[in-house]
Amino acid sequence: MFKSILIVSIMLISSLVQADSVELQKMKQMLSQMDNPPASMLQMVKDLEKAEKRSNKGKRVKSKSLSEFSCKDNIAGVYKSSNGNQIVTINSRGTGSFVQYTYDAKYKDYHGYKGEVDFDWSTTKTTMRFNYTSKMRTTQKETGRVKAKKIKSGTVSCEFAGSYIDIGGVMYYR
Repeated sequence: MFKSILIVSIMLISSLVQADSVELQKMKQMLSQMDNPPASMLQMVKDLEKAEKRSNKGKRVKSKSLSEFSCKDNIAGVYKSSNGNQIVTINSRGTGSFVQYTYDAKYKDYHGYKGEVDFDWSTTKTTMRFNYTSKMRTTQKETGRVKAKKIKSGTVSCEFAGSYIDIGGVMYYR
């Protein structure tokens, strides 16, 4: 019941705002799928709506809706995961790289190990295909020791919305 009330209230609030940013649309979409969203998250959405409404006051804003974006758009850019330990670089010419840092308790940072791999990519509206062109190179920070491991190429889900991209269920931000 709470979930349906939440969805209805989000839809009502959305209709009052002339145009939600893509980020706000995505947040509302995520909230509508949660059983018990945290109160802080609900408040953050309300605050963002108010801020966008104030900044758009009196203006007719044409903003892309989530459904108008796809992974066939120009997705080129450098994206980081929310905790900053993964970096995806997507080049417009169909190449890219992935770097991941693992946490090292000794150094209290995300640089204990560094993994790097290069890839070629292609997309449909909702998927991304990776063809790895190198082995995953893992370097241990303390010793400098490098290991290389072949990674299987494959296709994963893809959702793009301007300032972020969701690749295989992991969110990355520009």
